[in-house]
Amino acid sequence: MRRELSNLRSILGNGKKSLLISSHDTVSLDLSQVIIDVRNPELLEQLADEFLEGIDIEGEESFEEWLREERQSIAAKREAIAKTSLVPSGE
Repeated sequence: MRRELSNLRSILGNGKKSLLISSHDTVSLDLSQVIIDVRNPELLEQLADEFLEGIDIEGEESFEEWLREERQSIAAKREAIAKTSLVPSGE
């Protein structure tokens, strides 16, 4: 695990501030350094692929349930954006 974390640090490091945050029992990303397109309405409608397409964790039903919920939420947001962009200005 230490070796892989070291590999990740070298890949994700930008020289100034590490993107990878780790402690004795957790590993995470510094989200202040990452643009997450599914959280940005302006970028959301431009996404072509399905959220986390190709990710499958066998035997993890709770992950699958979360993923379904996230995909439904993203689809609803895209639909809302599409409806808003169809409404003419001034109405």
